[in-house]
Amino acid sequence: MIETPGLIARVRAFMSKPAEAWDRAAQETPGGELGGYVIPLALLTTLAGLLGAALAAGFALGPNFIVMEPVAAGLRFLFALLGVLALAKIAQLLAPRFGATGDGARATQWAAYGATGLLIGGLGMLWAPIAPYALMVGAIYSMVLLFLGTTRVLGAPQAKRAGYYCTLLGGAAALLGAGVIAYGAAMDGVRALAAEMAEASAPETPAEAPAPVLARGAALDANALRALAAQAGEREVDATVLAGFLPQSLPGGFQRVSLAPEEGASLKRCGRLCARWRNADTYADRTCAGRRARGDHGGAGWLGRTPGRR
Repeated sequence: MIETPGLIARVRAFMSKPAEAWDRAAQETPGGELGGYVIPLALLTTLAGLLGAALAAGFALGPNFIVMEPVAAGLRFLFALLGVLALAKIAQLLAPRFGATGDGARATQWAAYGATGLLIGGLGMLWAPIAPYALMVGAIYSMVLLFLGTTRVLGAPQAKRAGYYCTLLGGAAALLGAGVIAYGAAMDGVRALAAEMAEASAPETPAEAPAPVLARGAALDANALRALAAQAGEREVDATVLAGFLPQSLPGGFQRVSLAPEEGASLKRCGRLCARWRNADTYADRTCAGRRARGDHGGAGWLGRTPGRR
């Protein structure tokens, strides 16, 4: 009776001495490879990917991670099982054309052990920078394993082994493409769900205070205001010009109620332009622009709010 090696011994054998491992598998009664071999390795790969994603995110387990990564891990596990079963079915269906055995159990054994390289390569997802390279190397090694097993386990004759293998490889490529498309579509839906959850759980941001509404509908330009005020010491500046820079309203519900001097007066004669805003029984005064007593300099600025009673 052939002694069946354990999981670790089997993996070591297929990774170090694949030809001998296939010869040993051919002498065994097939059965149980899915539950005793593929599922444990797929679970390890799934956990490695989940932990690797957490490491890459710095263990910042936000809504996106909590929703997306477990779903992604579950899909990878599911596709690993479905991929092995689908490849085994293709091998079974094509076997009569190439003189191979059409035994479904042998086909499942071939697909399960042939996936060893890819499943072990998936452990590289534990560290995101090497994950693509580990998966690529694992996929190439699985291709080698599948080729070695076509004769030893599937019983394909040497003359037809290459054709059988190439046909199976094409089927595997089609399965991989379909899996990638299905995975992408599923993850798009999960991303949309995660975005909705993140938006729903995000704290509401307080509304920003409304910007002052200027008398002439223009944006407040402090530099232009200072330039006009500086001219007050050199020539007459109509107060109407500077009034255009004074807001009709201020944050907090203040509305402009007075302007001194009145629009049309000369700023040079009056010395400065002031305005008053009121909100209920509170008011605020601003000196918008002015000049010194001798009229040789001009200045502009916003003074601090001066609240008071009416």
